[in-house]
Amino acid sequence: MKAMPRWWAVLAAGLAAVSWAGLPGGGGRAEAHQGGLVQVALDACTTMSEGPGTWHSVATLVDKDSGAPAWGLDVTLRGAGPNGAELAPVPFQNMGKGRYEAHFAARPGRWRFTLTARPSPGGQAALPLDAPMEMTLTEGLQASSGRMGAGSMGPGRKHGGGGLPLVAVLVTVPVLVAGGVMTIRRRPAAPVAVR
Repeated sequence: MKAMPRWWAVLAAGLAAVSWAGLPGGGGRAEAHQGGLVQVALDACTTMSEGPGTWHSVATLVDKDSGAPAWGLDVTLRGAGPNGAELAPVPFQNMGKGRYEAHFAARPGRWRFTLTARPSPGGQAALPLDAPMEMTLTEGLQASSGRMGAGSMGPGRKHGGGGLPLVAVLVTVPVLVAGGVMTIRRRPAAPVAVR
């Protein structure tokens, strides 16, 4: 049985490293539970007009690793708005299943908000979250931050897949280049006719 060429072995090892980086628990996955603490992520936040200068905000918080609801947290919203307007911290009510709601008064316009979440007695043991977002509050309409990917560790609901393309490029390209060079060097020279 012919032995596997050396460059094929190198290529196989490189591809195995890429696959391992993308697997749960692999090198490319940042652990979402550090020391048993949930790393909270802001999945979405919407703010709906309730009337002149009044708003209803709904935030959904999740466990960054599993996507499961992040429950039992103390959640507040503060912000800076148009013409120097400020929103003092507004507490959110825990509605269960990772859903938090609040009502507040603010002038319409472009706002920079920060949603914070802290562990509370009887709730999940979690790392603190400070999620910045921007919204334009318009009476009669709903504003949404969209999926921010902001969390107590960084962007994204689940880690492991986000950094995989870069890892794949950084590992696979050099391996393929090295394999091609080895193949060229090992290619036998064409016979030369002797007259």
